Amino acid sequence: MHFPSKYLDILIKYNLEKFKRLIQYLNIKDGLIAFQCLVKDNDIIPFDPTYRIDGSLVYHFIENQNSSNAVEMLIRKSITGSMGNDEEISKKETPYFKNPCVEIPILLKKGTITKIVGLEEIKNMEDVIHVYEKYNIGKTFTKEADFSQISFRILLSAKDDKKLQEDIDKIYSVLKVYDENGNNMVSENLYRIV
Repeated sequence: MHFPSKYLDILIKYNLEKFKRLIQYLNIKDGLIAFQCLVKDNDIIPFDPTYRIDGSLVYHFIENQNSSNAVEMLIRKSITGSMGNDEEISKKETPYFKNPCVEIPILLKKGTITKIVGLEEIKNMEDVIHVYEKYNIGKTFTKEADFSQISFRILLSAKDDKKLQEDIDKIYSVLKVYDENGNNMVSENLYRIV
């Protein structure tokens, strides 16, 4: 997942009003809503909406780029009935991030995790915003590759896409997750931004 989307200008110029109308029609006043979409020419077609905190942890990018914390706003909403001052929030929020961001899901292959190497080095990289660790030593995977075997989500923000690609390549060269036979379980690096 790369942010901001390369389709952001198309969304704002040709499609934003229909999304606003949909949200108003559904009477949504607060919260986080996201849409997975298909793009054809200048038409953006939603097919999978979410009205929750996104599983790919996008709110970390928003906090990093806009200095607003969506989780804090949702907690505030549950306690006080308000997400905060709408004017203040809208002053901070912009989809045009100052730096590009990317979320890298690390998929593991079949085996039992016996050793993880490089994770601390990755956490200390300058451009790493957040590392989510789902599984640890002792977890067994029975499939060669499956969405349920995403074991880490690494969120990055860098000065440009070239630097993001360098960071991604470094992550894949540093991170090793060994199985019971000493094989690296990390699936190959397929990410190419530039």
